[in-house]
Amino acid sequence: MIRLAAPSPTSGRRWSVAALGLACAQACLACSGPPPWPGGDDVETEEPGPVEHTTTDVEVTGTIVEPGNDPVEGLEVCVFGDASKPCATTDRKGTFVMRAPPRKRLMLSFEGRDEFPPAVATYETTTSDGAFEVLIFPLALLPMLDDAIGQKIDLGLGHVLLEAHSALNEAAPNVSGVTAAIDPATGLGPYYQADLLPDVSLTETGAAGGIGFVNLTTGSYDVALHHPVRTCDPWVAWPSNEAGSVRLEVVEGYVTLASVVCQ
Repeated sequence: MIRLAAPSPTSGRRWSVAALGLACAQACLACSGPPPWPGGDDVETEEPGPVEHTTTDVEVTGTIVEPGNDPVEGLEVCVFGDASKPCATTDRKGTFVMRAPPRKRLMLSFEGRDEFPPAVATYETTTSDGAFEVLIFPLALLPMLDDAIGQKIDLGLGHVLLEAHSALNEAAPNVSGVTAAIDPATGLGPYYQADLLPDVSLTETGAAGGIGFVNLTTGSYDVALHHPVRTCDPWVAWPSNEAGSVRLEVVEGYVTLASVVCQ
C-alpha cells in the first residue's frame, strides 16, 4: 500500500498487501531479478546524503513502514528493470532519498527482505520536492486472502492494491462509495475492503477505502473510479487520458501499490 504523507495510526486496516504480496513473493523466488521495463532512464537514484545533481532536479523522499509504523530498514529501492541505475537502501528510519527530473514518471521496486513481499509503485514528480510513504505488510498474514475472496491467487501473476483517500493527508479518512473498473478487463476483481479483508458482497468501497484486483498479466491498465459527488485523481499512480481514471503498471510476480484522492 502506498502513502504520500505522515505515518498513520490506522495502517493496520490494510488487507491486500500481505496476502497478495506473499503470493507474489513466492512466485519471484526463482527469478534472478525483475523483468525489463521501459522508462528506467527517467530518474537517478541515490543513497541518502549529498550527491551531485542538476539544479532542475527535484528531491523525492520515500519512507517504508510496516503495520504499527515500524520502519523497514535494509529494503532495496531501485528504478524498476534498469540495472544501470544505482539502488537506494532504506535507513534505520525506513527512509531513502533520490533526485529526479520534474514531471517525470517513475517506477520503483521495493525488494530485498525475505519477510516482506516484492512490490512496485509508480509516482509522477512535480516541479517541487515530493514525499511518499509505502506501507508493507509482513508475509505472515499469508492465507487470508484466498479464503476471503473464495478464489485461488495465481502465484505467477500480478496484483493491485488501490486505496481511495479523501485528501492528500494520511490522517484524512478514506472514501466510501467508490466503484472501480479495470481496462483491459482481465483477472479477478474488483474486491472491496471491509475492515482488514475484502468482502465479496460489497459493490463499492466502504470506510476502509481499499480496492483489489488479482491474477493480472504484465502490462498497462486503466482503472476508472466513480463516486456520486467526488472526482478521483492520481496520488501514487500515473494519470490516465480519461478523467476519473488512473494508469497502473502491473508486473507478474509483484504487487502494484496505488492511491488516489477523491475530492
